[in-house]
Amino acid sequence: MWNEEESYLEDVKKHTFTTNIHTIHSSPGKSSSESLEVGLTKRKDVKPNLLEQGETVSKSYLERVKDQTVLILFTSKNKVYYVRLTGDGSPDGNLNFSLIKGANCKNVGMAVVNENANIVTILVLWSDGELVQYSEQGAIMVAYNLSGICLTSPVAMVMLDTVRM
Repeated sequence: MWNEEESYLEDVKKHTFTTNIHTIHSSPGKSSSESLEVGLTKRKDVKPNLLEQGETVSKSYLERVKDQTVLILFTSKNKVYYVRLTGDGSPDGNLNFSLIKGANCKNVGMAVVNENANIVTILVLWSDGELVQYSEQGAIMVAYNLSGICLTSPVAMVMLDTVRM
């Protein structure tokens, strides 16, 4: 850890953490599932596990919804976690659901849709060509069948502007 103006890094402070750090997000006034200040102060404390045993984070997003920060985690076991964060960035409860659709169907692309900071939904493109928008509870809000695109490889999905479905 060092100041931006520091040019001589020989005496940099080294910090070790007892938990693995997957991703560092930044947003105005916030850091990740724990603020940097709290994380450094409590870096040796045992943290509660948000995920199930054997589950790892594959993708994560940090969003603002109605003046609250929400961490969205996609996991190796096809689950989605919505983790609401307190003012200091620590977890304050979560909702989760599984992304499962038929035996031969797999998730080829996903994106987080933040509609005017009022609601965050998940958009998933399945290998059968169905594009599904899920609520934070995992309910299907809307579904479309797409054609004319190759779905044999993963698809990168990014929200460019507010989606009206």
